[in-house]
Amino acid sequence: MDTRNECMEQEQGMRWRKGAIRSVEEWDGAMLEEDEEEQEDRRKEKEVHSILSRMLVHSSASSSSSSFNCSSAESDEVFSEGEEAAARRRSSRRHRSWRTFLTMMQWSKRRQSSWVQLAGHQGNFQLSRGGVVLKRFSEVEDACLRALMSDALQHFVPRYHGFIQQDGSCFIRLEDLMSGHHKPVIMDCKMGVRTYLEEEISKARVNPTMRSDMYQKMVKVDPSAPSREEHHQGGVTKLSYMQWRDRSSSTAELGFRIEGIMLENGSVLRDFHQTQSSAQLMETLLSFTQRQLHVLRAYRSRLLALKEALRESQFFSTHEVIGSSLLFIHDCTQKASVWMIDFGKTAPTPEGVHLHHNVPWTEGNHEDGYLIGLASLTLLLGEAIKQASGKDLGSNSGGLACKEADS
Repeated sequence: MDTRNECMEQEQGMRWRKGAIRSVEEWDGAMLEEDEEEQEDRRKEKEVHSILSRMLVHSSASSSSSSFNCSSAESDEVFSEGEEAAARRRSSRRHRSWRTFLTMMQWSKRRQSSWVQLAGHQGNFQLSRGGVVLKRFSEVEDACLRALMSDALQHFVPRYHGFIQQDGSCFIRLEDLMSGHHKPVIMDCKMGVRTYLEEEISKARVNPTMRSDMYQKMVKVDPSAPSREEHHQGGVTKLSYMQWRDRSSSTAELGFRIEGIMLENGSVLRDFHQTQSSAQLMETLLSFTQRQLHVLRAYRSRLLALKEALRESQFFSTHEVIGSSLLFIHDCTQKASVWMIDFGKTAPTPEGVHLHHNVPWTEGNHEDGYLIGLASLTLLLGEAIKQASGKDLGSNSGGLACKEADS
């Protein structure tokens, strides 16, 4: 109990430090001039890029660059569970290149844990041994995982092995979902019709903080998205950014969106900001699975089983599930499965509030639309099976892919 209290205090301290860093940055505003040490770090970073390009084998030069960028400190902070990306990037810029290098070295040696790169969670995860990964301690997620271990959903979430203090930080010990997979292909789908808590709306109204980094991400995808006032200020609030992400993707309409895909060769695809239509999503699913019927059918079967477990789950009936993902994993040995991950924003429902999880959200009803997303995914997989059934490469296609990848 004392150790858990220490972890909780440490987590609160980290949140305070992030806020303090942001306050200082907003007050200062200007970037500091590079000193000799920073210039040396940039020289080292170029060397690291050269080493990585020789060390990693990718399908093309562009995919290699994309994979490296998605593994850096510049990963989308909403995708990485709301970390303060800009503050973290500036405060650690002197050592970023070598941390990235070491992370990628670990990835090269232990490929089964490559989902860390996919999710953009380098700051939150550490590789471990014995089929376990370490995730930075979160009081909310720790409570959810402990409850889920005795719930009907226990076979759909990574096994929780308690928490540990290591190198001055606290981590949750979780089952490594990549263990046992041979060169896995991975897809992360964020579930629900919204990715922000209702309390975030209240906080944004009381203290609207303009974010230039999120404004730049928004205009890069759609220059017309910010309002005239936001263009004038050169910034948007975090809530405005997240609402835009939900509207511009399939989240608001279909109840889920594809956050990222990692291919067998290690390259990362994350350009799904405006993937909205059912046709686009089905083509993505077909490409992700390479139209392999056994994979598509295994995924659909797993989702149908998850639906039944959700019906029986006491946890699901009493929690608002926000920002959680379904992690799809398959490999060339025909193993395929789906897992519920990321419970950092999952909260118990207010007293007297009973959620359906399959009705539209309006402010105050706390509905998350999780079942809307699950139904959409299941339907799309069914349609993908119909399309792939006439073009299936046969049961040996997976084995052939393995041999080609190993050659």
